[in-house]
Amino acid sequence: MVKAAALAACGDTGRAIELVIPVIEAPDPSTPLLIEAWLTLAVAASERGQADTVRTSLGNALTLAAPDVHRRAFHQAGPRLRQLMRGDADLAASYRSLGDSSAAKSHALPSVDATILVDALSQRELQVLRYLAAMLGTEEIAEAMYVSVNTVKTHVRSILRKLGASRRNEAVRRARGLGLV
Repeated sequence: MVKAAALAACGDTGRAIELVIPVIEAPDPSTPLLIEAWLTLAVAASERGQADTVRTSLGNALTLAAPDVHRRAFHQAGPRLRQLMRGDADLAASYRSLGDSSAAKSHALPSVDATILVDALSQRELQVLRYLAAMLGTEEIAEAMYVSVNTVKTHVRSILRKLGASRRNEAVRRARGLGLV
């Protein structure tokens, strides 16, 4: 899968697809491997302009990811994939729902009701928080706000501290619970 992803990133989509198809058609591949295969196929199909295949592949990956809340592969797939998901409201909603499943809640730390806002968020921090909720990466946020990546990282650290969160998705969940996003 690593080679297929590298080939897709370099533009050799034909070879990437050739490597991915046997994984998808294998009798019992592991769920994370299958999710990566569908995501790689989505990226390759996107490069070829095959919108239907992109949507189907992303949908299959999201369906596989939902029961066990597999989000890591989506984050590692990069900004191109997040951009494809944001372009489709149904796919974006499915992705956001990965964090709302009962499996995610059973591993959660304190509930949203127990969240205490340590300090008020500044306007820029609220803006960064909205971009985080929209699944943008650090570089994408920096580009959208016309600031440096380091500035965005500073805002993110401050948001995490003020919301008492240890991860970005946890901060977004808490912000939604508080009605900030």
